[in-house]
Amino acid sequence: MTKSVRGRPKSGRMWRKPGTKSFSRVKVPALKQSFKEKQTKKVVMKAMKEHEKQLKENAAHEKQEKRLKEEERKKRKEENTKKSEIVQTITNAKKLKRLKKKQLRNVEKR
Repeated sequence: MTKSVRGRPKSGRMWRKPGTKSFSRVKVPALKQSFKEKQTKKVVMKAMKEHEKQLKENAAHEKQEKRLKEEERKKRKEENTKKSEIVQTITNAKKLKRLKKKQLRNVEKR
């Protein structure tokens, strides 16, 4: 292809090259799949989603069981500590008034 003769540009800038079209997007032919391929892909995706759902359910179930066991263990530990405590009953209410602040902090009502 030969260069066409161009006249002097209106702006007076001879060193500038003429603008070229810029393409923002290149067209790509659509990749078409056959009906059978679509169906097999759909079945595979469905099976994969079902498997993923099953795994999530199992993980959630295990997490809940672990949490329940932890709560049960804490409850048992608390009961055992209460059983092993040495308790002194205060029958005279006037003794409470005579106690100091630090001693009152240790007093529990049950």
